[in-house]
Amino acid sequence: MTKEVSAPMKMFSKEWYNEYFERAVSSDTHSVFCEKVYGRDLCQHGLMDMEELDFLITQIKPGSKILEIGCSNGFITEYIHEHTSSSILGIDFSNVAIEQARERTKKKTASLQFECVDLIQEEIPGDDFDTILLIDSIYFLDDTKDALLKINKKLCMAGKMILSIFQYKEDDDQEEILLPNHTFLSQALNELFIFVTK
Repeated sequence: MTKEVSAPMKMFSKEWYNEYFERAVSSDTHSVFCEKVYGRDLCQHGLMDMEELDFLITQIKPGSKILEIGCSNGFITEYIHEHTSSSILGIDFSNVAIEQARERTKKKTASLQFECVDLIQEEIPGDDFDTILLIDSIYFLDDTKDALLKINKKLCMAGKMILSIFQYKEDDDQEEILLPNHTFLSQALNELFIFVTK
């Protein structure tokens, strides 16, 4: 009798993240990893440490209406909520992450909500946000320029978008891709005339 081997999951796919969050939320090792690398266990999967997160919070006006795109299982979202007294909608394509976030925060639903949304297939929910956050998540939205245009339309007149990203270099990429005015985000912003780096 041979054991059936399932096909490997595509890294960073919905299935991959569902399994990641099922394991991460109950892993003592992952908890210690987050504390040592990021400064606190917020079940992170990305590059924002607590110093960066606390700085991000200083950029948010208390009582704001916020959309967080790629909120994972909402620990970071909840931390932002606690420190800004804002109304936040967190969205992510991992149904496991969203279920974890909803279960943990069910007593806060008046001002902290979570929805499972796949922005490749579905529209961005809501309108007139004061702040839209993308913490280590814009990479998942296919065309960066199109994503920025769609997201920008969801901001109120004086609203702002805050992105936390990293720029990686593939073997075929030119070294210049790591320079500020050559990153994928900078190129998209320059094409949209939103921001020009010098």
